[in-house]
Amino acid sequence: MSGPRTGRVVGALVPAALVTAAAGEAVWRGWGRPGWMAVGLLGSAAVAVLALRRTHPLLAMTCFVAAAVAGTLVQATLPAPTARTTGAFVPIIALLVLSYSLSAHGDRRAVLLGGPQPVALVGLVDLFQPQAGSTVTGMLFAAVILVGAPVLAGWLVSSRGRLLADLRRTEAIRVRQHAERLRSIRAQESLRVWERLSDDLAAGLDVIARTASSGGPGAAEVVETTARALLAQTRTTVVELTPARGGPVSPDEQAEPAQPAGTVRAHHAQPWTVLVASAAGLATVLPTHLHWSAPLLALFLCGLLVAALAAMWRFPLAGATVAWVAVIGYDRLVADVGSDRTLTVPLVVVATPFLVGWLERRVLALAGLAVCLAGGLACAQAGDLLGVVVLALLAWGGGLALRSRVLLLDRVRRAHEQLDRERVKELDAVVLEERAALARDVHDAVGHSLTVLALQAGAARRLGGTDEAACASALATVGEVAREAAAQLAGGTLRSGDLDALLAGARRAGVQLTVSGAAALLGTDDVIGATVHRIVQESLTNAMRYAPGAHVDVVLARPRTDRLEVRVGNGPARGRPRLDGSGTGLAALAERVAALGGSLSAATTLEGGFVVVAELPVSARAPHGSQPEPVR
Repeated sequence: MSGPRTGRVVGALVPAALVTAAAGEAVWRGWGRPGWMAVGLLGSAAVAVLALRRTHPLLAMTCFVAAAVAGTLVQATLPAPTARTTGAFVPIIALLVLSYSLSAHGDRRAVLLGGPQPVALVGLVDLFQPQAGSTVTGMLFAAVILVGAPVLAGWLVSSRGRLLADLRRTEAIRVRQHAERLRSIRAQESLRVWERLSDDLAAGLDVIARTASSGGPGAAEVVETTARALLAQTRTTVVELTPARGGPVSPDEQAEPAQPAGTVRAHHAQPWTVLVASAAGLATVLPTHLHWSAPLLALFLCGLLVAALAAMWRFPLAGATVAWVAVIGYDRLVADVGSDRTLTVPLVVVATPFLVGWLERRVLALAGLAVCLAGGLACAQAGDLLGVVVLALLAWGGGLALRSRVLLLDRVRRAHEQLDRERVKELDAVVLEERAALARDVHDAVGHSLTVLALQAGAARRLGGTDEAACASALATVGEVAREAAAQLAGGTLRSGDLDALLAGARRAGVQLTVSGAAALLGTDDVIGATVHRIVQESLTNAMRYAPGAHVDVVLARPRTDRLEVRVGNGPARGRPRLDGSGTGLAALAERVAALGGSLSAATTLEGGFVVVAELPVSARAPHGSQPEPVR
């Protein structure tokens, strides 16, 4: 049976059960007195308004109280009742349920307008039926027990759902704010990295372009020296900006020791236990002090009761046990506190189960409920036994509801604190990772150009005295590459560039290339296209550095419809390597490819060459078996 359907069934059964119980009580109380029985049976029908308690709690309370007032006025005209006709119990249960519904299903207006009605009803009943007890005591009982306790319990139960909804909305706002902070940090860090790298690189590239364009004596040597210096500076900066992994955790990052599960911060309850203790002491002393036969014993037992209740914030079960021992001792040895003239028993019956349910763990809370029930039944009059049981159970349930709410708030608070600590660490990590990623991007985008510049300048220097035309061509290539790299830096963003242009630039630098595959295999995914560009660029840069003169094969293929394979391999070097590297390029590429769900491997071939193989997922699919334009 589903939750909503179960709730509807229970909602219908409660009024039906209470109407039946009220009718049975009316027959029992009015047996032999037709007038009392008739009034009671008519009053039992009024209990049916509890069916409206969920949708119209204020209306249900008003209708019930109005029916009870009418019944009280009619009963005042009937002959005085016998002992059997006093002490209606079901209407009290109905008032408890209606008071609970005011806060559980109603709003503040319903509580403010409906809460005073049971108090006024009790005052009216005591006014027309003096034998029912003291009017002041009855109204206090109604205010505390019939209204205060159930309204508090209803608020605790209903507020838990509202609290969870508020927490979800708050967490959604925090997530959005965190995402905005991440975007802001990435943008700020991007500016810092560009400020650190681009100024020096742009100035150096401008010097190279102007020197290459001038073509004066020694231009090739100046270009080669400047390009090598910029390349070394770029590698050094990349290493400096790359975060170290696996560092020690600072004390600020260590999580605070966790409290045991189910622990309530009991010191928050201390003011309430002191207030309850004071009220219980006054409720015991004021009505009975004129009847003390042993003043010292009375003061001792009152002090023990007050101290035990006040200490329940720290020792709930022990405090409840001692409090009931003091109440029973006072009732047996000093004065009767179980009569309708005192509030001691009702107050302690409500307070101790509530505090035990709030402050103790579930098993100990059950033991505390048993103690409270035993103490209440020992002190209550015979006609009030069922009422004591109901009040104790309701108060205990209210304490459990408050405990659940407090624990929920505490768990949420700790979860938010932990999330805040993790988010601070995430922000720090984002700063480092963004810095490293941008530095590697600069290295990838500009490092290739610097490698081409250095190699071409070296070739121009060697050809300077033997082939002036070849030297001039090499310097022209140097100037073009330098201007392209400077333009890329000036744009403020790192563009991957066109794969055809990259391959054409490598050929101009003297690399012997064989390309197979098709550009359309890249699809329309900019991220995949940029990654393919970086893979080919890094592989060509490494081939020019470590295997000068070697033949390079670039292959793009689709082994599956959803996978793209990039293979770049070079043969053995035909000359001595003239440039060294940082050793971080392929590692950074492997991380980048893995982040996209692909894989990258690099290895030395049996012939002494080197091959890089990467597999990448592709979202945009070219028609299988089509013949797109080949990469040149």
